[in-house]
Amino acid sequence: MTRSEGDCLFIALRGLQYQAVVTREEIIFVDSQGGYAHQDGVGGRIIRIAWQPQHLVPRSSLSDPVPCDLVFYARGLKELQWRLMSEIRPAVEQLLQRQRPLPMTEGTIVPINP
Repeated sequence: MTRSEGDCLFIALRGLQYQAVVTREEIIFVDSQGGYAHQDGVGGRIIRIAWQPQHLVPRSSLSDPVPCDLVFYARGLKELQWRLMSEIRPAVEQLLQRQRPLPMTEGTIVPINP
């Protein structure tokens, strides 16, 4: 998200017709076709599932899984959860391939004495 101009990143999950909205606090999954809710003149697409990372849980490696709470906003979404898990990685990889590389900057090598 550091390359993004806003506070969130939108990732299209085309195979599911869902959109992932990534913020620092959570990732929400919005059903792009399955409903629109409104009340008092304000409305939007329906959030089906949210992943809320537990930032304070220590990990020993960057490749360790990130513990998170799953929030289901309706019943019967377990299968969707499994499909989201399989669809998100290829969508992120595709998004990263389309981005321009960051400009190279000169760095300094700092020797570390044991």
